[in-house]
Amino acid sequence: MGHSTGRGRGATAGRFGGLLCIVGACLFWAFSILLRYPLLEAGVPPEEVVFHEHVLLFLPFLPFVVRNRRRIAALPTWQHLHLFVVGAGGSAGTIFLFAKALTLANPSAAALLQNLQLVVAVALSRLVLGERTGRAFLLWAAVALAGALLVSWPDAA
Repeated sequence: MGHSTGRGRGATAGRFGGLLCIVGACLFWAFSILLRYPLLEAGVPPEEVVFHEHVLLFLPFLPFVVRNRRRIAALPTWQHLHLFVVGAGGSAGTIFLFAKALTLANPSAAALLQNLQLVVAVALSRLVLGERTGRAFLLWAAVALAGALLVSWPDAA
C-alpha cells in the first residue's frame, strides 16, 4: 500500500505541486542574474529591476492569494507584519542590495555572496535560534560552497 498523508485525493498533487514550485523558484533564482546584470548594465535603476522581478515572482502565486483572500485577511495583524517584513526586507531588500552590488563591485564577488546566503541563513538559524540541522548539512554546505565558487569564478578568458 502506498504512503498516505491523510490529506485526501489531492495529497499527491500537492506534493508534486510543491516540488514544482521549488524547482521553479530555483530556476528563476539561477537565471535571474542573466536578466539582472544586463538590465543594470543598460542603466536600469536597481529599484526598478527589483520591483519588476518581484511582480514576475508574485504572478504565479496570485491565484493562491485570490482563492485564499478571506483566510489571509483574517490573519492577526502581527502575522501581516511578519509577511511584510519577510517580503520587503528578506526578499526585496536583499535583492535590491545584490542588484546595487552588481553595479558597484565585481559581479563575480556579488554572485558568490548571493549563492552563499542560504548556507549562511541555515548556519545562523542554528547558532541564533538553535535550529537543528541534519548530519548531512555539513556535507551539503560544503557542496554548496564548492558550487558557489565554481559558478562565481570569473572567466579565465
